[in-house]
Amino acid sequence: MSFSVKIIRDTFNKTRPISSQVTQKFYDTLFKNHPDAEGLFHAVESTKQQELLYNSLDFIVTNLENPDRLSEYLQNLGGRHLDYGTEETHFDWVGGALLETFAHFFGDEWTEEVADNWGQAFGIIKDHMLIGMRTKGASNANVVAMNKNSEAQPQEAEKTSSAASEAVSNASFEIPQNVKDEIASAVKSAVEAAISAEVQLAFEREMKEMATTENISNMVKKLKGAA
Repeated sequence: MSFSVKIIRDTFNKTRPISSQVTQKFYDTLFKNHPDAEGLFHAVESTKQQELLYNSLDFIVTNLENPDRLSEYLQNLGGRHLDYGTEETHFDWVGGALLETFAHFFGDEWTEEVADNWGQAFGIIKDHMLIGMRTKGASNANVVAMNKNSEAQPQEAEKTSSAASEAVSNASFEIPQNVKDEIASAVKSAVEAAISAEVQLAFEREMKEMATTENISNMVKKLKGAA
């Protein structure tokens, strides 16, 4: 790290007895310098927000010599701030207000060396939180894109199916002449076969009627009379 952990920890420890005054001054300074920032905290009760801020600073200062744990914490914190509507430029607002607040309470003890160390420390805090924010932003973008694709696929499939059905309905099919001729020939043969079968059936009925005993007897009488 490019800053002195001792300087950061010693100066921060001096704020513990007046933590509520420090956090109140911080928000007063932030909202005075950047009125638009006030809208980011409308959903949180001010006293609760001040406690959250100081607890975060306390955790960071306590874990300055535990970089893995600190990095994970800051990246998660940055990801959560994306959900709060925080933008990257807001980190500079917060850093400026924090240093101005410390300067107010430390007075002559806020030397150039102390200010420089806190500036470097906050720069590292900001960098890790930005990593978390950008990672969360990319993840959210992927989820949105996947949801849009999932919604679009059934619609596209339906459009494709409708288009295909419409194309089939509107399509005109030209039957080749040789197929037409074959169909006509087959129909003609079927009709002739049906007529021939009907004629044959009628002839057979007639022959059966003529072959009855009564008909044969009548025919014999006619022949004898004619003789």
